[in-house]
Amino acid sequence: MGAFAWYAMTALLWFYVLTRVPLSTAYAFSLVGACLVPLIGWAVFKEQPSLSMAAGYALMLAGLYLILGRPGAAA
Repeated sequence: MGAFAWYAMTALLWFYVLTRVPLSTAYAFSLVGACLVPLIGWAVFKEQPSLSMAAGYALMLAGLYLILGRPGAAA
């Protein structure tokens, strides 16, 4: 039951965010959630990160940079 409540809360938060920022920006930051799970696994459960995981993070950060651009840069 708690999972349904959590899902409802995150869905409402997502809708709220979409009223404040462009979809392309909000969706790009959804990648951050995909990065947090392995990082928490490493920090909490002492899982060993691999080289391919580090390369994947680098690609995701590069993509985020390409989508969002530099802060303060003219769009």
